[in-house]
Amino acid sequence: MCRTVFILIQIFIFSIQAHANSDYWEVRAKDVFLHDKSALNIKSDIEKAYTLIETFRSRASESLPFAWQTTEFSPIMCLDANAVRQQISELELISRSDSYEQYIINRHIAKTVLSNLDSYLRDYRKEVIHELGTFSHAEELADIVAGDQGTILYFYVEHSKEFTSSSAVRQYLEYHLTQRRCEAVLAATPFFEQYLAERGWPVWSKYEKSIGEYFFTVLQHFSNRPDLMKKVQAALEQWSKNGEAEDWYYPDITDKILIQEGKPQKYGTFIRCIDGAYKAVSGVSSRANLDQIRAEYGLRPFEEELALREQKLGSCAR
Repeated sequence: MCRTVFILIQIFIFSIQAHANSDYWEVRAKDVFLHDKSALNIKSDIEKAYTLIETFRSRASESLPFAWQTTEFSPIMCLDANAVRQQISELELISRSDSYEQYIINRHIAKTVLSNLDSYLRDYRKEVIHELGTFSHAEELADIVAGDQGTILYFYVEHSKEFTSSSAVRQYLEYHLTQRRCEAVLAATPFFEQYLAERGWPVWSKYEKSIGEYFFTVLQHFSNRPDLMKKVQAALEQWSKNGEAEDWYYPDITDKILIQEGKPQKYGTFIRCIDGAYKAVSGVSSRANLDQIRAEYGLRPFEEELALREQKLGSCAR
């Protein structure tokens, strides 16, 4: 039965990929705005695509020892869900546009932002290599960091304020940029596993500070390897106390693991736009002493962090 469902899903994905071209979606958009019945079909298609995404989400949960409880992407589902994710982005772009002309404008804006990404990442990669200095694996690490962190910076720092959280263009871009990050993290897994097994963490007394920073930046996204994250977590507590890593690394990765286990965060380090407001993903275990334990690792008070997030990224109110 499971095998049959999997085959059907793959066939459905293939059919989506066959229609994932510009002409197809422009014709589909024209149909929607010329015939009201097609608008209902769009809504139905979106629901089906989201249902399929949930199927991949369940597969990811079954493949991990921890429950799937976060809005964060999981590399396990990224590649399989790519075609469905692209379908949702196209359908959302049509359904959120007021007219066919507006759809064409929105699509052009989104495509322009995406087309400039590669140029941005090339420049960002050069900056990373420069910071890594004589590090023996500078080229490999720069490729990984550019694909992951560079993509985040490109959208959430360079372009996020241009679009509201509910805008068609933002929805479209988030699906596509999430996919780029997924691919970067998947590619990074063998490199980090081998490097850490052979040489351990790049502590400050032996390596440039920037190397440890880039390692941690990518490692915190390893939803596909919770075992590796837990090994790093155990060591980070000691490295931070000895001044060999940033203080906040330990609470950050601790919260990440708790989220993957379906538990509330301890330190409230992961904040997302949830129901129109910035909140801690999965909540926090205790607000009573939250600011106190955050302060132990150099983190600002929680409410102050929420206000700063809104100031930097803009309001996420619907």
